[in-house]
Amino acid sequence: MGKGGETKWETSIQKGFVTAKLEKKFLIVDLYADWCTYCLVLEKEIFPDPEVSKVLDGFVRVRLDGDEFPNLKNKYKVEGYPTILFLDADANYLTKISGLATKEDIMRVSKQILEEPNYESYLKTELRRTNGSPELLFRLGTFYHEGKKWELAREYYTKVSEHKRADPKLKDLTTANLKLLDSQMKESN
Repeated sequence: MGKGGETKWETSIQKGFVTAKLEKKFLIVDLYADWCTYCLVLEKEIFPDPEVSKVLDGFVRVRLDGDEFPNLKNKYKVEGYPTILFLDADANYLTKISGLATKEDIMRVSKQILEEPNYESYLKTELRRTNGSPELLFRLGTFYHEGKKWELAREYYTKVSEHKRADPKLKDLTTANLKLLDSQMKESN
């Protein structure tokens, strides 16, 4: 605990990932800017709230000046401040809250993530909640692809390529991943 009973936030994303792996926890990353008044409200009023703080004890907490981490902003499509990222220990994106989050927003999202035993389970829950979002289908396909679960990866990638609401760029990326998957499957046989 820091001064005034405040829980310490890590200021290194690398240390955050190491700690998350060791403690088998998810990360919550608070991206702020010094000039952002909503960021101060989060830092001084919402995060220190006893209920919020208790739920966030289930996470490794990282607080970063977003302007100092352009690669992180690009990777997770951060468009403004404050942005709260929820990541797993392998830097996989779970979800984010953009703008001034309420206590209720943070509690709801945090509890939902903590109730899921792993990234795969979380993605499947979110997929059901969003009625088959093409982005989540792609993320599940990628998850299986990276884990060399070829048939499951193909199944989810195919759903993206056939999805009516999928963004054309996402469809192009999916097509490229399917070609890569085919060549990897041939090599492994």
